[in-house]
Amino acid sequence: MSPQSIEAALLAHPQVGSAAAVGMPGSYAGALPVACITLRAGAEPDVD
Repeated sequence: MSPQSIEAALLAHPQVGSAAAVGMPGSYAGALPVACITLRAGAEPDVD
């Protein structure tokens, strides 16, 4: 799975304003996906 496809999936959520994904080196799978997002203005995080 590419970082671009992960970012696209995250950006499809209506409350996500921006997203960035990278591969973090890992010994088990070679690389593990890591992503960070920011919410759109006025969006509230859902902690449930």
